[in-house]
Amino acid sequence: FSIEMWVDTHSHIHLSKRRDGCQRDSIEFDGSISVKEEQESSLFLGPCTAGSFLMATTPDEWETLISYMDTSSPLATTLNDVSAFDETMLQACFKLPSLVAGLGIHPWYAYKYGAESMDQKVQTGIITTNISQNNGRRHSVIGAHDDQCLCRIEHKQQKQYQDQRHEQYEQHVQCQSGQCTQTSWVLQMDRLLSENKTAFVGEVGLDYKARTPETKSIHRDEQQRVFYQCLELAAKHNRPVSIHCVKAWEDICQIFKHRSSQDRQLPPAISLHSFTGSCETAIRLLRYARETDVDIFFGISKAVSMRSKKISAVISAIPLEHLLVESDERNSEKVDEDISTVIELITETKQILSYQNAITSLNQNALRWAAAIIS
Repeated sequence: FSIEMWVDTHSHIHLSKRRDGCQRDSIEFDGSISVKEEQESSLFLGPCTAGSFLMATTPDEWETLISYMDTSSPLATTLNDVSAFDETMLQACFKLPSLVAGLGIHPWYAYKYGAESMDQKVQTGIITTNISQNNGRRHSVIGAHDDQCLCRIEHKQQKQYQDQRHEQYEQHVQCQSGQCTQTSWVLQMDRLLSENKTAFVGEVGLDYKARTPETKSIHRDEQQRVFYQCLELAAKHNRPVSIHCVKAWEDICQIFKHRSSQDRQLPPAISLHSFTGSCETAIRLLRYARETDVDIFFGISKAVSMRSKKISAVISAIPLEHLLVESDERNSEKVDEDISTVIELITETKQILSYQNAITSLNQNALRWAAAIIS
């Protein structure tokens, strides 16, 4: 007898309050657990979960997730059945850690980090600075938003401004008081992606529904600035991306259209986390992905996706090879049950021969999504 095992492509189990040393049947929870205590806690995967892609929501989590990744076993040692994998997939299982670190800023928290995005783009060179002539005066055009108004600064003023900011960037490149400053997170993500070849970018994206509790507002501009910078970094380092999108599908579609028309680089693979879009949106995104040579996947979760009444129709419309399963859970106790429910739905909806065949296909999809970091 062999237990079925799968890969959870989107989880937050590192945010669980479980304390190190607790037994599965005797779990203690501490609502006031500190960041330091969370970092020292162990991560527990359910008996059916062979691997997990851990999604950061703020820069404070990045180093912690990397430490989990660095100490985890290769996926090949935790995934019990790889008999259906070809040689390429099998090699990938030995290269991919069972815990994979995602570096991202969730759109709910982007308002804390988006204010100085334009300064960081100039300083790090992530966005190319174009110099153009305008009535005999030289201007620098800096992209704060791909489709919206561009900020123009005279070349001389820009040079002076960069000189003034240089020392500040040197001073703020590291996190202070346990929280990254607005002038450091881009540099930190750039460095960590460079140093950690199996890290990916996530969770990032756009959410035009949720209001920030502190401000009671939806910070679209800050979300867009942070999101586009994360995409630039993912493209620069050739890493897959996990994208959160709520009520912002048109903007996501426009990213493909605009960047392909301008020959701008995109990340090699994208997962649309807990997909809740329509069949039409899914088909449109698949078409744009083919045109831009991006491997696109649609994450299905019990926690979010299965709340939609149209989820069966959406799963039917998306080819099996573009589906991923995810828990989107903090509580590792619930991961196996949640993912099993999603796999059962996919097996039934896609009329797959068996539950195990569905698991094998979905595990292969997870490895394809992560292919850029294990090639």
